[in-house]
Formats: sequence, structure tokens, C-alpha cells
Amino acid sequence: MSILGLKKKQPKTFKVKVITMDAEMEFSCEVKWKGKDLFDLVCRTVGLRETWFFGLRYTVKDTHAWLKLEKKVLDQEVPKDSPITFHFQAKFFPEKVEEELVQEITQHLFFLQVKKQ
Repeated sequence: MSILGLKKKQPKTFKVKVITMDAEMEFSCEVKWKGKDLFDLVCRTVGLRETWFFGLRYTVKDTHAWLKLEKKVLDQEVPKDSPITFHFQAKFFPEKVEEELVQEITQHLFFLQVKKQ
């Protein structure tokens, strides 16, 4: 057997858990995925089209940070736990809620977050 046969293959996927205000979801992501790939998957899963208000937040050493959409997920300082935990939350709040939040799911997610805070 050659030495190459003894090498352990690197996994091609990693597990994430995404927590919204009213649900928890688990996904298997490819190591090449950028933050946008994961974010888009979460938005599709919850049925959200008004995505620009939201983001994926993670915690490292008691510090909160937002997942950058243009960088690979694993190239960021995300926790190295399995699954990696993200919180799907509003990053930006509209000035005129009744005009800017069209989708019912968007209004629902905002309401739950404001209620919790």
C-alpha cells in the first residue's frame, strides 16, 4: 500500500445549525461555500424574499460577528464546533415598517426579534 492510501481524506461537507426566532434548522454545507450560499439556503428554507434586512450572526469568545457573504464560511473566524451555530437575525431595521416590509414572513421575523429583545 502506498503512503497516499494512508492519508485521511478531508471532509467535503460540514454541518451547521441555524437558529431563527421560532425554529432551528440543520444543514450540510460544502466546504467551498461562501456565506452567501448558506444565507441563500436559509432564506429559501424559511420562504424569505426580503433578504437584505437579515444576516447570519455567530459568537466567538463572547463576541458577536456577522457572517460575511462574499467570503468562504470556513475562512471566517466561525466557531470550529460541529455543527457550527448561526443565528438568523435582522441586521437592519426599516424606517417605515408598513411600507418597507411587504412579505408576511418578514414582518413575522421582525416581530419575534423585537419581542424577544
